[in-house]
Amino acid sequence: MIRTRVGAAGCRQVRTRGMVAAAFDHWDSRAGDPNLHTHVVVANEVQGTDGAWRSVDGRTSHAAVVTVSALYDALLADEVSRRLGATW
Repeated sequence: MIRTRVGAAGCRQVRTRGMVAAAFDHWDSRAGDPNLHTHVVVANEVQGTDGAWRSVDGRTSHAAVVTVSALYDALLADEVSRRLGATW
């Protein structure tokens, strides 16, 4: 889902060699209510397959947000079930 752009005015999207991100698990809301969730910070600099460093093309990550969110929810539910025996 992470791409960068090349060409005149960034007209072409290209693959990257990956991305750098940090995840921070939170156990509650700002009000102190139980609310297990994770914040992920993604670096805006990626390396293209040609070795050049460029900025992330946010259009592809924005387009994948629903899919990534559904994947996160499913993986989180599986992990909570595995660790705590919760059912959904």
